[in-house]
Amino acid sequence: MNPMNRTNRMIRSLARFLLLPSALLWMSCAGPGGKGAGAIEVIRLVDRFAEAEVAGSPGSSDTLAPERIEWLAGKSTGEKLEWLPASGASGAVVKGRYVGRTTRADAILDLGRTPEHNPNDILHSIEIRAVVPAGGTLFVRSLSDEKTDFEKVRSLAEALPWPFETPLIAGDEAHTYTMVAPRAITSASIRHILIQPTDVAGADFAIESVRLIFRREHLASIPSGLSWQGLSEVYRETIVSRTPETISYRLDLPERARFEASLGTVEPGTVTFRVGIRPITGGAQLQTVLTRTVSRAHAWQRVRVDLPNRAAGNYEVVLSVTGERDGTLGLWGAPSFRRPIEPNRTAEAPPNVLVILVDTLRSDHLSAYGYERPTSPAFDAFAAGGVRAADALSQATWTKVSVPSIMTSLHPRSHTVQEFNDRLPASATTLAEVYRAAGYETFGMASIFFVGKFTNLHQGFEEFQESGSLAPDLGSKVARDSVDKFLPWLESHREVPFFALFHVDDPHDPFEPYEPYNTLWSDPAFTPRFREQEEAVRKVIKNPLMRTFGMPSRAELLEAGIDPEPYVRQEIGWYDGSIRALDVEIGRLLERLDELGLTERTIVAFVSDHGEEFLEHDHHFHGHTTYGELNRVPFAIAGPGVPEGLVLDETIQTLDLMPTLLELSGLEPPEGMQGRSLVPLFSGGEGARPVPAFTEKAAMKTAVGPTNREIESFAVVHEGWKLIHNRRRSEDMPEFELYRHDDDPLNLDDLAEANGEVVTRLAAVLEDWHRFTGENRLASDAETVESLDSEALEQLRALGYLQ
Repeated sequence: MNPMNRTNRMIRSLARFLLLPSALLWMSCAGPGGKGAGAIEVIRLVDRFAEAEVAGSPGSSDTLAPERIEWLAGKSTGEKLEWLPASGASGAVVKGRYVGRTTRADAILDLGRTPEHNPNDILHSIEIRAVVPAGGTLFVRSLSDEKTDFEKVRSLAEALPWPFETPLIAGDEAHTYTMVAPRAITSASIRHILIQPTDVAGADFAIESVRLIFRREHLASIPSGLSWQGLSEVYRETIVSRTPETISYRLDLPERARFEASLGTVEPGTVTFRVGIRPITGGAQLQTVLTRTVSRAHAWQRVRVDLPNRAAGNYEVVLSVTGERDGTLGLWGAPSFRRPIEPNRTAEAPPNVLVILVDTLRSDHLSAYGYERPTSPAFDAFAAGGVRAADALSQATWTKVSVPSIMTSLHPRSHTVQEFNDRLPASATTLAEVYRAAGYETFGMASIFFVGKFTNLHQGFEEFQESGSLAPDLGSKVARDSVDKFLPWLESHREVPFFALFHVDDPHDPFEPYEPYNTLWSDPAFTPRFREQEEAVRKVIKNPLMRTFGMPSRAELLEAGIDPEPYVRQEIGWYDGSIRALDVEIGRLLERLDELGLTERTIVAFVSDHGEEFLEHDHHFHGHTTYGELNRVPFAIAGPGVPEGLVLDETIQTLDLMPTLLELSGLEPPEGMQGRSLVPLFSGGEGARPVPAFTEKAAMKTAVGPTNREIESFAVVHEGWKLIHNRRRSEDMPEFELYRHDDDPLNLDDLAEANGEVVTRLAAVLEDWHRFTGENRLASDAETVESLDSEALEQLRALGYLQ
């Protein structure tokens, strides 16, 4: 199949999904063993917005917008903005422009800001108009610190890319550069706007204006309609309306329909939301079935109401918002009509699906995988009640790249997410999108921003709780609070089929867990000494990212006069304690699932995105190699259609999760998935033959691990061997490395020299895979824009799938 034909079909499929003429989806499924499933009946009003009539819009949007926040013509508007001393550049305000010259390539200009209003408003974009005769890129970042530490900023820039960057149009003419915020940045947190005007030394520049566009201003500038909006970092598919608008629909409602939505505003003052309904025929008056006044901004209010007339039929449904002043924003979060599962028919309902995704968890530190410490009793019991993969490999070894493979069943070379700032193309079909299209309620929560909108992984979720919704002082130890937040959602959705993604990163550094797990397998008497050594070795860590994280190599520990063994022993004790603390919370989640009567009709999958190195190859951290400590992860699944007590000995891949869940759910898989369903392996049937498994580490523009970012390694596991091809490598690295996969799980004994025939055979497998994944890359967003009509593009942009 021509890869462009395939991707174009995927794009058209996505467009049809977003522009369904009717969002009333009937899905009759037959799971394994012929188990029947009932129809899912749901009408999502975001899908039907193109058919709605909007009335009462409050005049010109210019009169509704808050005051602009801008530095222009030498003056600030809205709030105090002033140019502070620059670093690596001269600069002064001359005739209303900030002009100067760079003395170094990484010159930084500092525009200080005093936030005065709406501290919880979220930055939408930054707009800069400038003349820069030379250079290739303009960089911008915001800073929350009261004072600017330029060396700290440069050190951070060495480790991680600037959050805002755009190609320069070098020349003597002024150009306007608009950069959309890649993730949520609150107004209160922006004390400085740092601008690197070019990437060359000795370049002149002239800044004509700098404008901060926040969400309130952006929403006031566009018509009411669809959007992806968050309150306190809880995001929903949203219909944005302004008082005193009404939005009218004509809907064919199912029997026993229930209206559900979350309501909110981003403005001070009150907004009253109303829902009215009347039959299309018969001349009945509009009956108000819901009135809810919201008086607190930046907080969702969940509403659910059974309609007074439970009969199916054609109805007019009117959503309205009123307020103290015209133009106040009212947000309808994921409004829908849904028929709940009848209590006496729960056995016929489609299975729920819960994916527990744990960050930075290597399988050889779980007791179910033979670890000597009892780190995972809850996981062990869960896996014993279903199917556990004895050998599961992740397709990449850091979250940004690995999770898109799990959520799309595509290898990274095909889904194209490789760099820190990359976004999953809108042409991708995610696991959440498939379940959403089947009528499932879709919900996600994440503990790091890589797993949400920053990577475009919110595609298909009606609600997504980003990492910013968690308490900021939790660090990586989020599972306890995440479970506390997830359980109420679970209880409130027990009557509808759901797909939920639950992501936590407790094993991630900093490794020390909370009490009592911080002393479970580590020596509390050694902790003060460890902290002293940690600060001492940080001074000699050469890699900027590793210096930021405090992750020394073995050589750097020795250079600092530190014995690596007790140092790493303390870290591993904390790492294992974090796993045990996480395991307790996973047990609590599964316990509640059982109490709610959902265990028997919920497929639960447990998987990790990658592991962690503790000097096995003389480094810390992850993302830098394809060795076993980084790509061997736990994988287990239990629930309807899954046998109990089965251990799969065959090597599988984490991208096999998506096709497995879809087959268990009786859903048709999208075209182009590169994983395979594991269901045939459950009984040893057709499709159970061994297949190669792959992991990749791409060459990158920015560093994500302790080794050279330009190193490029690809690994294949097949026929008991693991071959690593270092296509780009440092001088001390061999081109090929070969390991006995089962006997040498950490890849410490290279057998390539003595097994040339095996190397040649597996190298050919890697080359075929390399060709296949390259030929089947997703269509880029630029290609998507060219392939869709304006209405489809508007939908994609409104929901944040395209920028």
